[in-house]
Amino acid sequence: MNFKQMTYFIAVAEELHFGRAAERLDMAQPPLSRQIKQIEEELEAVLFNRGRSAISLTQAGEKLLERSRAILALLDDTKLEMRRLGQGAEGRLRIGFVGSSTYGILPNIVKAFRAAYPSINLSLQPMNNAQLRQQLVARMIDVAVARPALDDAEFAVKHLVKEDLILALPDTLDTGTREVADLR
Repeated sequence: MNFKQMTYFIAVAEELHFGRAAERLDMAQPPLSRQIKQIEEELEAVLFNRGRSAISLTQAGEKLLERSRAILALLDDTKLEMRRLGQGAEGRLRIGFVGSSTYGILPNIVKAFRAAYPSINLSLQPMNNAQLRQQLVARMIDVAVARPALDDAEFAVKHLVKEDLILALPDTLDTGTREVADLR
C-alpha cells in the first residue's frame, strides 16, 4: 500500500460513498473501486461493508483509517521539518570556542542568535585551538570561535573583531630615564 492508495482509502472512508470520493479525488469511480479492492487484497482484509444503499467501515477499515491519517500527518510534518531544516529555520548549531572568547563578543553573538532563531538548538563546547581545528575538519562542530585565527583549506575564516592590546603600568613604577615605546 502506497501513500496515494492511502489517500484514496481515506477519501472513501470519510465520504462512505465511492462516487463522492471519486469526485473529491477528481477521478472516475471504477479506477477508485479497483484501487480499494487492490488494497483489500494486499492487506488480506475487507475494509468496507458494502450494502445496496450504503457502505460502512469494518473494524479493519476503522483501524486503517486511524493509521493512514496518522501516517499521512507524519509525512506532512516530516516534509515541513525537512523544508525548515533546509532553510536553516530549525535544527542545531554546534559551536566550539576558546574560553577567552567568552570575555569578548561570543556572549552577544549567542544572545542575538537565540533571539533571532529560537527553534535552533545551540550546543556550545569549550576547547583549545587544536581541538577546534580537529573538530571542524571532522565536522563535529559547525562553527569555531578561536584565538588566534585558525588556518586550514578545509574551512573558511571570518574575522569578527580586532582587539587592541595595551600595556598599563602603575604610576609608581620607576622607569628611569627610559620612555615606554608606543608598540602600535
